[in-house]
Amino acid sequence: MYSLIDQPTLDLGKKLIASGIPLAVQMRIEDERNQYPLLKVEPPQSAFVAQLASLLPELKIVALCANRREVADFTEVDNLYVETSFLDGGATPLGTPTAPDRLLLGTHSPFLCPTSARLKVKAAKLEAQIKASTDKLLKGLPPIEDSGSEAVAKLERLEV
Repeated sequence: MYSLIDQPTLDLGKKLIASGIPLAVQMRIEDERNQYPLLKVEPPQSAFVAQLASLLPELKIVALCANRREVADFTEVDNLYVETSFLDGGATPLGTPTAPDRLLLGTHSPFLCPTSARLKVKAAKLEAQIKASTDKLLKGLPPIEDSGSEAVAKLERLEV
């Protein structure tokens, strides 16, 4: 088993920093309650994700499908973003204690209807914050109109 703070991951992170590309860490593919009991896939430890973000503060990291408990480990790290697909209601908007400037829209699309995720964000009155977070995350990436040639070239130069 590999850790997120092993040297190959740190090397990849440094290459991503140089290219301006954020790192996406998939916390889970599906809800653990739906997994067959003998074939459960454990999510990466949120403490290691936070530690990786601390070790590489210039690297933008997006935690995909993080739940409320995991997001609590991310509050002290400024370069770690969270998307909303596994976050539901609670005492704070969408049940997450993360800074609103690091919250992104997550929808589970194409498996689930993205409209419900958009309504959840709208009900929590977080539309403007999520737009600002998305703009902050994407700053430095090639524009979408040019995603064909320049973005592919950036990815190819990673030589991973």
